[in-house]
Amino acid sequence: MTMRKVLLVDDEPFILDGLKNIIDWKAYGFEISGQALNGEEAYAIFLKEPCDVLITDITMPKMDGLKLISKVKRLNPDTKFIVLSGYNEFDFVKQGIVLGIENYLLKPVNIEELVSTLTNTLKKLESSVYSDIYSNENFNILRDNILYRWATDRIDYSELKERSEVLQINISHSYYWACILKVSFRRSSKSSAAYAKLPPFSTVYSSIYTVIGQNSSCLCFNNFDGEFILIFGSESEATGEAFIRQKLDVLRPEVERLPNMGVFITVGDCQPGCTNLCKSYSHAKQMQEYSLINPHEKILFYQASNDEPQSDSTQFKIDYQCLSKLLLSKNKEEASEFIDSVFEAMQSSPNITPSYIHNCCIEMLLHINKTVHNFDYSSSFAENDYKELFLSVIKLHSLEHLKDYIKSIAENAINCLIADDNRVSPIIRQVLNHINKHYTEELSLKTLGHRLNVSPVYLGQLFQKEVGQLFNEYVNVFKMEKAKQMLLNTNLTATEISKKIGFPDSNYFFRLFKKYVGVSPSELRLHKQY
Repeated sequence: MTMRKVLLVDDEPFILDGLKNIIDWKAYGFEISGQALNGEEAYAIFLKEPCDVLITDITMPKMDGLKLISKVKRLNPDTKFIVLSGYNEFDFVKQGIVLGIENYLLKPVNIEELVSTLTNTLKKLESSVYSDIYSNENFNILRDNILYRWATDRIDYSELKERSEVLQINISHSYYWACILKVSFRRSSKSSAAYAKLPPFSTVYSSIYTVIGQNSSCLCFNNFDGEFILIFGSESEATGEAFIRQKLDVLRPEVERLPNMGVFITVGDCQPGCTNLCKSYSHAKQMQEYSLINPHEKILFYQASNDEPQSDSTQFKIDYQCLSKLLLSKNKEEASEFIDSVFEAMQSSPNITPSYIHNCCIEMLLHINKTVHNFDYSSSFAENDYKELFLSVIKLHSLEHLKDYIKSIAENAINCLIADDNRVSPIIRQVLNHINKHYTEELSLKTLGHRLNVSPVYLGQLFQKEVGQLFNEYVNVFKMEKAKQMLLNTNLTATEISKKIGFPDSNYFFRLFKKYVGVSPSELRLHKQY
């Protein structure tokens, strides 16, 4: 990971030393690139080696912190600023807020607050979309930071009360709700031309404020996950909920009128007092997963009685044997239709949950990868980074996008299998096809050599050269994989499976299975998550 550079500025040497050693900077993605005792010295250092984050005191000789921030900001608007301040410097802090600082830290610096601020700052630095937003629009960054920490329970009450007074945030309502607006690009925005027409997020902010207005009963901020958060406050639970429904019914079509924009809105439950807002936010976040199965229900309210039900996995099964056959037959059209049918079945299955859908998609990816690995030994497809594949699934928030992603992986798998046809000689291709169709029978180089009219010795040498494995080794691995599938997906006994894959001697099968799989058949069946 590339380390982000931090420049420390304070006129007290012991404070500089303390900041340098207060945390393990590299553990959070940062490195100290320089230190300075005043703004003038810091500016000279910045000209030679620009930094990503500048942490500075306000009151310093030669050039104060605010002037330093202003000058650096003109040179590089993307630089992030964190201000160190004393308790009686709120007037200076307000000027810092206008300049767009990330946060102000009271001396002595609180480690948890520093880490929280650095974590949020790093997210902004690593998000190209939001770096553009924050460099081009005059958003109140410090206010967003405090609101985010409040909603996620990362700020104690005394600090929240103090910051709310400076930032004019009303935390005195009797009841609070958190609402999440997940903005998405409609499918038509896939082309670069359409993407270029997408409105900036500042336009979404404007649409939100057009509806909610500037009032203490509703606050808005962005959490850097492509989500806008609304915090509603009220003195009455009934009045507050009616106000929320009225505003959201107007807000949703207002946002969706923007080019290529869609929105899915979830509202957490009502919570008493500002200290419980995090619970409402957590529930609203949880409900966002339901955009997978309720994409057309644009506004969802959390109900404690409607917690996510458990999926009955017995009601929905994927025919992996059919999927394998379609992949190996290299029939892209039928494989695509099969995936369509799987998603249609998932969508219509009662009590299915978003997490179960994600798990099904991950299982399909694993099966596709295994199929290619078993039959396309020379392809790089099976070297896919599983972590990357799984993260891609989790990041997708609509059934259509998930379906398209699974289809693209399946098509890539078929392309690899087709390309593999040209990488081995026709005679070895015949051998592989024969193993695939007749693995339940006794297989040997002698019988295959006789069948193909070639010397068994020559056939064995050619097989090892092109496949990279000895013939018997390949056959055993292939059979053990088939045995694994039967153990996990059927109720056949291990002895019955042994005979089905061509091992009359079940004891010999048990020894081979333990050798190639690492566990016994009974252990594998006991732990189906293997």
